Amino acid sequence: PHYVLPFRKSENAVPIEGQIVVAELSGSESMIHFEAFGNDWVSLSHGVHPFETGATATLYAEPEHGMYFDADGRLVAATGLAG
Repeated sequence: PHYVLPFRKSENAVPIEGQIVVAELSGSESMIHFEAFGNDWVSLSHGVHPFETGATATLYAEPEHGMYFDADGRLVAATGLAG
């Protein structure tokens, strides 16, 4: 969840539009649970990023830190996981 963010961090960031399920603020971190493409997603980021439950929002995935699976659920590629 550290590479799905409520802001665009890089030019390569992929926008994901989804519906906010719940947004939790814990000190200086925000955890945002949202639904996109029929799946549940979680974003955990530094800073306070308030969202309203039920709102539509755009979050951003960093593809260079992704894990990619085929239709059978097998891992086919993992990038940038060491750092």
